[in-house]
Amino acid sequence: MKSKFEGLKQILYVLLPLLVFVVLYDIWTALTGHVLGIVLRLFGANGELWMENNAGTFQAVCIMGGLVGACVCLFKTAVTDGFLTPKKDVWKQPVWQYVIIVLATVLFSYGMNYLFTITGFTSQSAVYQVTVQKQYDVAFAVGLLLYGVISPFVEELVFRGFLYGRMRVYMPKIGAVLVSALLFGIYHGNMVQGIYGFLMGILFTLVYDRYKNFYLSVIMHVIVNLVGYFVQLFGFI
Repeated sequence: MKSKFEGLKQILYVLLPLLVFVVLYDIWTALTGHVLGIVLRLFGANGELWMENNAGTFQAVCIMGGLVGACVCLFKTAVTDGFLTPKKDVWKQPVWQYVIIVLATVLFSYGMNYLFTITGFTSQSAVYQVTVQKQYDVAFAVGLLLYGVISPFVEELVFRGFLYGRMRVYMPKIGAVLVSALLFGIYHGNMVQGIYGFLMGILFTLVYDRYKNFYLSVIMHVIVNLVGYFVQLFGFI
């Protein structure tokens, strides 16, 4: 009985930040939408028309509110876990290693986008098409802020900082890498982005584990998001 109880405590310790994040994210997203809706309706017909004509941007702002709100609520726990505090000499590796990591991240991300496109994998998923349309039908500045700053930081906080960091307490490296990456893929909610997220999650986690640098994985996540964002907007493929 004691061993089963200890096992449940370990599972709860690992998964609780993810579960709390999902709940807080939903609450803060809904709250942001409600407050923003009230503000816009104060402008009467013009506010209603703006919401109708800028539904993607409105949704993106709500998502940002959800991510930021959840992050603020989890921030104290993240500080306690310790991964937000830069270690001494955390950037001590030679510059060429970081250059290679950045270039490899760009090439890997672009290559996956290209592969998914030429194979028709993205076009076969109706759910993905709808999701992408909503995600990228936003004002450019809002998209840069959401996909290039807020989303990478908060998602790394949850999946690399909390989830992988706590899994490593109880699991071998390979198991923790694969399970955290799998959950990261599932989090995206559709097959195309799920597979993409799973592969990227493995890459982020391996680099995070190798360099013990949370902010390096955030930078990689920023690169991946912006590559995908620019590909969708400007059709580089």
